[in-house]
Amino acid sequence: MRMFPRIKLVTFDAYNTLFKPRGSTTAQYIHEASQLGIHVCRDRLTKVFGRAYKDQMIHHPFYGFQEGMNPRKWWEELVYDTFISAGVPKKELDPKFNLLFNSLYERFTSDRGYSTFPDVHDTLVYLKKQGISTGVISNSDERLSEVLHNLGIRPYFDFVLPSYRAGYEKPKKEIFDQALRIMHPYNPTRPDQALHVGDDLNADYKGALNAGWNALLLERGKLSYEDTPSMQSDQDLMDGSTKPRSIMTLHDLPPRLCLFGVRDNVTSHPNLYSSGTERSKTISGGTKQTNPQILTAMAQEMKASQQDMNKSRIPLEYRDYCAHLLIPLNKCRGETFYLPWKCENERHAYEKCQYDDYKRRMRELEKQQDE
Repeated sequence: MRMFPRIKLVTFDAYNTLFKPRGSTTAQYIHEASQLGIHVCRDRLTKVFGRAYKDQMIHHPFYGFQEGMNPRKWWEELVYDTFISAGVPKKELDPKFNLLFNSLYERFTSDRGYSTFPDVHDTLVYLKKQGISTGVISNSDERLSEVLHNLGIRPYFDFVLPSYRAGYEKPKKEIFDQALRIMHPYNPTRPDQALHVGDDLNADYKGALNAGWNALLLERGKLSYEDTPSMQSDQDLMDGSTKPRSIMTLHDLPPRLCLFGVRDNVTSHPNLYSSGTERSKTISGGTKQTNPQILTAMAQEMKASQQDMNKSRIPLEYRDYCAHLLIPLNKCRGETFYLPWKCENERHAYEKCQYDDYKRRMRELEKQQDE
């Protein structure tokens, strides 16, 4: 029986994986501008910012690293062009621009501009306790390490590799290779012993796979679908399925690590991967046996009926102990057009349930390991 290598290194994307803006980026731009008496239309600023960012990346890739431009100058040009394109007159912007830019640049280097997701700290603590090395691989500028420090999570990482320093961006294989070279003196790691987690299908998931790494796609916003996808086993995903192997929260990462360190025809812990569908384990003869204790626990804890989940189009992989809270969250988000400041109570209840279920699964795993 073939044994998959144990994961020795887990790396993360940064933006929208470890941390997020405190509110929208453009809302923070408008707030800082208003403090200086600069008025700008929010819709226009939102519309032009994305285009200005892409244009700046095309004209000066890697935040100007190859041209000798430092990130501060790169962002200064971008911010100025953004406000001018949004309709702010030069005579109004120019006298106050230095103050505006300095406040924005400092804001987005601190916890005033960003906040970590609630599942980050516990996950990093768990990985350290397991002796797994960790790092950050991000398409970002050199401020990344300082941002992580100001958010209080830099000490958890063995290295931080922004594309500005690497000279390559994800999904390029070279940036993943650099990460392994950085780790080699401390924890020599082969590509098949490394796992990358991020929210971008092309840059993070496919980039890591093309570099020979393992990968998980983090789909924080994936809470509902028009159609319910067909069930697909984790083994199928490992064998090259087009459907990416994904998680919806970093709390799902620790149990997923089991997939990379177990025999390929034995499920090591049937209660870890998806808690709402039937759990079974495959024995060497190839037949499946259902664990009656697990089915009993499911019957006691499952609150959403199959009819309710079908009606709400809950994906099979999310039909777990918290599905009864996902249903009203999806409904609220649909009714409020997914506005980020809406549905906070529903989202908090769902995330707390996911966290409590994660702790339960970890206790079950520790119990089985002790037996």
